[in-house]
Amino acid sequence: MASGPARWIGPIADSDSAAALRDWLVLGQWENIPVPRQLDRHQRWTRDSHRRN
Repeated sequence: MASGPARWIGPIADSDSAAALRDWLVLGQWENIPVPRQLDRHQRWTRDSHRRN
């Protein structure tokens, strides 16, 4: 069972992004392995949102 904070992932805009997400999920070590680079744009946005508020 996964634990820890939720992760924003995306955008998933094409087959390559979907494949990257699938491969990351199959590994099953979400707390230890970072989200693939092309899928972490939302993480950067949410991490910096406190500066804009």
